[in-house]
Amino acid sequence: MGLLRFILAISVVCAHGGGFFGYDIVGGRIAVEAFFVISGYLMQMVLAEKYNGRLVLFWSNRALRIYPTYYGALVFAILVSVALMPLGRGYFSRVEFLEAVADPLATLAILVSTAAIVGQEAFLFLRWTGSSLLYWPFDAHASAYTLMILPPAWSISLEIMFYAAVPFLAHRSTLGLISLLAISLGGRLVLSVLGWNFDPWTHRFFPLELAFFLIGMLSYRWRSGSTSFTRKLGDMKSFGLLMLATFAAHPAVIALTFLDLPAGIYISVYIAILILTLPVCVRISSSSRLDRKLGELSFPIYLTHWSVIEALNVWLGGDGIVIGTARTLLAIAFSFVVSLLLVKMIETPIERFRAGRSPPSKPQQPIL
Repeated sequence: MGLLRFILAISVVCAHGGGFFGYDIVGGRIAVEAFFVISGYLMQMVLAEKYNGRLVLFWSNRALRIYPTYYGALVFAILVSVALMPLGRGYFSRVEFLEAVADPLATLAILVSTAAIVGQEAFLFLRWTGSSLLYWPFDAHASAYTLMILPPAWSISLEIMFYAAVPFLAHRSTLGLISLLAISLGGRLVLSVLGWNFDPWTHRFFPLELAFFLIGMLSYRWRSGSTSFTRKLGDMKSFGLLMLATFAAHPAVIALTFLDLPAGIYISVYIAILILTLPVCVRISSSSRLDRKLGELSFPIYLTHWSVIEALNVWLGGDGIVIGTARTLLAIAFSFVVSLLLVKMIETPIERFRAGRSPPSKPQQPIL
């Protein structure tokens, strides 16, 4: 699981940095939605095997997992932005930010969402007009995301919404989860029929993204079927199949686009392979210290890489496939170093505290 999460985080860095000569492994969207599936699987697992109705403990432990690292990444982003100010670059020098701080409502929205994390995805459904925020659900790339100091945190907002709901979902019947999944997928289909199959609706709207979390939860409940599949194939071959699907994602999506077919075809195939092999990933992670260490780095890399890329853009300048490759390699290297520091200074001490207050695992019967 750790290696997979690390590769998914690197995929997001590639997507934002330009990739390795344009190659971005699975790309940003598939990476984030795969993270949602993994989160659904793991949250169903810990709620079934560990917390046993202790909701306050569950929620507080999730908060301890998310917020300290996020605030560490936020401090790093602020330091980078302050350092870039003399060059007229960085978050605090953006025209949009300078305009927004003159508007009390926009300033409040920025401060509250940045502190709380929840609600940051709303900026991708808004547009900054120069004097006010305007509802703009038509193009996330032309949205008010420039008012976010850590744009990747939009997906963490969706994660937190899921954490708030998952204790109540985890004890619903499997039929109940399937019904919710059908509603979420149905909503996606309705928007597609209406012609709203574009960003931000395709992968940033929580009611529709809930489907991926639910798929992860259901894959845990149906893990006996997955285990039967992976036993026939073998753990290493199963994991190899997942890695093959991961590294083949970019060319597969390009091929589908060339054939004028929707990229969603490969996303569906990839998610299917992922849910079949998740039990193998969990077993590998539980027996491999290196795998766990790589997994620890995935979250801080995901959060810090944006600020690193902003700084690199000042130094490298321009664009193009060679510069994009250099930017990506340097972004991975610097984000890796910053993430090591965050893990050592923040995550490791807090993880010891979390481990001390968490009950031991008590496997239960699958919920039917």
